Amino acid sequence: MTPKATPNPDMLVIAREARELTQLAVAKGMGIQQPLLSMYEHALRVLPDEQVSRVSALTRFPEPFFFIAERRHGFASPCPTFYRKRAATTARGMKRIQAWANIFRIHIERLLRGIDLEEHVPHYDMLDPDMSPERAAALTRTAFALPQGPIKNLIEMVEACGIIVLRLDFGTTRIDAVSHWPRGYRPLILLNALMPPDRMRLSLAHELGHLVQHHPTATGDSEAEADRFAAELLMPAAEIKGELRKIDLPRLAHLKQCWGVSMQALLVRSHRLEAIGSSTYKRLCIEISRRGFRRHEPVEIPDEQPTFLRSVVQRHLGRDRLTLDQIGQMLAMHGEEVRSIYLPEPRRPRIAW
Repeated sequence: MTPKATPNPDMLVIAREARELTQLAVAKGMGIQQPLLSMYEHALRVLPDEQVSRVSALTRFPEPFFFIAERRHGFASPCPTFYRKRAATTARGMKRIQAWANIFRIHIERLLRGIDLEEHVPHYDMLDPDMSPERAAALTRTAFALPQGPIKNLIEMVEACGIIVLRLDFGTTRIDAVSHWPRGYRPLILLNALMPPDRMRLSLAHELGHLVQHHPTATGDSEAEADRFAAELLMPAAEIKGELRKIDLPRLAHLKQCWGVSMQALLVRSHRLEAIGSSTYKRLCIEISRRGFRRHEPVEIPDEQPTFLRSVVQRHLGRDRLTLDQIGQMLAMHGEEVRSIYLPEPRRPRIAW
């Protein structure tokens, strides 16, 4: 006789944190005391069947979600998870993003069953004295046979090496991106859709730097190394330095359209490459601030959108003749939420916290 499945405490935590709910709020909705919910989450007691339906309604995840046999990978696990942050973020906000990374990891494995996807992410050992972030970036460009000059579509390049990319509204502007790659799973990069396209490209390059330099282990200088990798990947010193010697704001705006990075990133790059002096750098920084360009630059660049997972869902809908509700059953998620995440309208999708 097959033993009866029991709810997975890890999925209970993931569901609660994905919706940014406290233990107290969920316990109150379930009609129990918070210490009892804590015992359920720590596998000290088994969540009763009648409570599964209640927590399902509270978190808006279908009941099968809570029986998924997966581990939760979080801050205390050996899973390398990296964030590109603008400022300090609340612990609850960080847990929310981590929870969704876990959900998407589960979805990816289910969506890609039976689909052959080669993963060829290069790896460079940063403990090697001959290796540097700049060399790693140059080798990455060579590995993908990129021509000299700007990378036209960075998301396309990243997806081509088997990294899954998703753009979603994180509900905060304090986190730009997160990369998530537990051992044995596919690499995943989540990008905050609240970012403008230029910042998105730099954040994506930063997270790619983590994956090629810091998986499975990170060094003490991992954030600085990822920044250096991103700068060299998108703005190779040997190719761009000559274009940065005589710059002003109109020149920076022109270069932004060419290279697909912000005017501010170009200015910082010119200073770090010593293409301009400190006085010019300071003067242009002041001018950028005075004109309000730190919040909104005057020149836009084309937006980039991930296409791989969307094409996979469309394949299930078309060739496999599944409905959105059937795909939802496959993912243990409601069909309309599957649509909003994987088949978004032109507007940027937002996760319902």
